[in-house]
Amino acid sequence: MATIHPESTPTTTTPAMERPPLSRRTSKSTEQLDKKFANAKKEGNRKDKVLMANFFDTLRARGIKDILVHSSWNMLLSYVLIYYCFGGLIAGIFLHLSSSSPLTECWYRGTFLLLVQVEFEAIHWGEKLCAVLFSIVGAVCSLLMFGIIYEKFAEKKDCFAISDHLCLRRLPTSLGGHARLIVRYANLKGHSLNSVDCRFSIIKRSLDEAGDGIINTLNLKWDSEGMVGLPQAFFLTHTIDENSPLYDPGQKYKCRFDNIIRIFISISGWDCDSQEHTTGSADWGAAMVLPDRKFGDANTYSDKLKRTVLDVKLFNNTELLLEPATFSRNKDEPAKREEFFLPPAK
Repeated sequence: MATIHPESTPTTTTPAMERPPLSRRTSKSTEQLDKKFANAKKEGNRKDKVLMANFFDTLRARGIKDILVHSSWNMLLSYVLIYYCFGGLIAGIFLHLSSSSPLTECWYRGTFLLLVQVEFEAIHWGEKLCAVLFSIVGAVCSLLMFGIIYEKFAEKKDCFAISDHLCLRRLPTSLGGHARLIVRYANLKGHSLNSVDCRFSIIKRSLDEAGDGIINTLNLKWDSEGMVGLPQAFFLTHTIDENSPLYDPGQKYKCRFDNIIRIFISISGWDCDSQEHTTGSADWGAAMVLPDRKFGDANTYSDKLKRTVLDVKLFNNTELLLEPATFSRNKDEPAKREEFFLPPAK
């Protein structure tokens, strides 16, 4: 019987040069993620460059407070370096005019004067003038930086504008014919929201079988419940159907508000631009529900910004519905005003 030696056993090996490189073996999803991170980094750098290039235009449009508060820490450090460079140059010019020293040396002395004013011995009138001016400017800058840091880390106020009242109107028959409750909101920062959480509740008075009064807290459901994001200014609506606590089949339009003590709403979400958590809330009485009305246009054109902006003065304006409840297809048929059941006027 023949013996097969290990050296004579045929083996097949793949040369190293024939293997695909690591970049080819990388999955497409990983490459896409790398591209997204690279694009995000480029986008951040581009925003900083655009802000520096159009600084004065941005300053006129947004204001110095908005720029400083919403700037990144890298941009704030850049502002400090620019201040020292230009401040040292101005101080150097004063020192050059008051002495015979070269401008470069005066620039160095001016920058040194900005950094350590206490231990700097002023000799010429230019140095004394710079010491006084930069002492005042330094105090103002210190207060400004304290305000910026406080704004960045302090608890934010509500950035939401919510209407002072709610509008009530009837839907057309094609949409069910139910009554709809409408409230207007706006994010004052002008940015849309992600991961929103909208809550709506009422305090309702009712009677038990013995005639005793009972006060209940009930949750209502928004028509937009479950939405991931909301635009910067829009409307939140609640349809009063059979599942709504405001529904009353005994009334003509199957809703009533005379047993409502208070209405509460709360809106929260993440600002798409600043990535800050923003909240807003409001509450109303039953008398703040306006029947057969709709919110008017609150947008105005800004000549300064060259675009349409939200006018807070027009935010609560409402308009009377000429055809509140008929929704007739025949234009020649006269509209009949039909009111919703609300607490009777005294």
